[in-house]
Amino acid sequence: MKGKEYENRTVSFAISSKGEKMKVENISYRVDHRKLFDNISFDTSSSDVTLITGKNGTGKSTLL
Repeated sequence: MKGKEYENRTVSFAISSKGEKMKVENISYRVDHRKLFDNISFDTSSSDVTLITGKNGTGKSTLL
């Protein structure tokens, strides 16, 4: 079985960590002409519980 071939991948992000906080700004990712996510930003502290949900193939693991 042949796997999918991905070309023209674009990844851009900025992650900063100050103390116990993580901040992610403006993450975008696309494969060919398909946007998996665009301009995602969030921040979290060490006491936060974060859940990412969605259908299969929507970019959850790619985001992490």
